[in-house]
Order: sequence, then structure tokens, then C-alpha cells
Amino acid sequence: MVDIRTLNFSSRIYRPLQEHGIRTVTELTRYCRRELGGLPGLGPVSLDIIEDSLSNRGFSLAYDPYAPYTCARHGQSRGDTALQSLSISVKPARANSKIMPLET
Repeated sequence: MVDIRTLNFSSRIYRPLQEHGIRTVTELTRYCRRELGGLPGLGPVSLDIIEDSLSNRGFSLAYDPYAPYTCARHGQSRGDTALQSLSISVKPARANSKIMPLET
């Protein structure tokens, strides 16, 4: 397993990855650009640096099945825009919350 420190990232890139528990290149390549972009502290420039560093070493981020694409039949851009703010963090439900029935 190759440690991500060998990629020579700056501390502003390394710190959010480490805080999320990403410590090896293998773990890093399990995430797509959209998922990493959901981490606090990682913006588009940081993601470009991560992708460039990985590609220089023969690696890439995971495939994003919800990324925008061009429709082969119609030649139009498509994609699930509702998932652009997808985050890999999950907020737990409150223990004392109650489900209220819908009024009709």
C-alpha cells in the first residue's frame, strides 16, 4: 500500500484527506471527484491537483456514474443535476424526532 504522503500534496490537500481517514493511494482512488469535492477544504483546484498527481503515477479517481455526459443519440449534455451536491457525510437522525402523518 502506497501512502498518500508520497504524492507530495500540500497540507491544505493532505489535511482533509487525513481527517476523513484516507491514508493510502488505494483508498483515495475509491472516491470519485464529486465525493472528494464534498469534503470540507477540498475545492476544484485541489481536486485538479489530486487528479494530476494520480494520473502522473498511473492512477485515477473512481468512475462517477452520475457525472454529466453527452447523450449518444441526441448529442445533448445530460446528467443528474440533483446529485451535484452529493456528500459522503451522513447526518444522524435525532433520537427524539417523531414522524407526523400527512394531513389530507
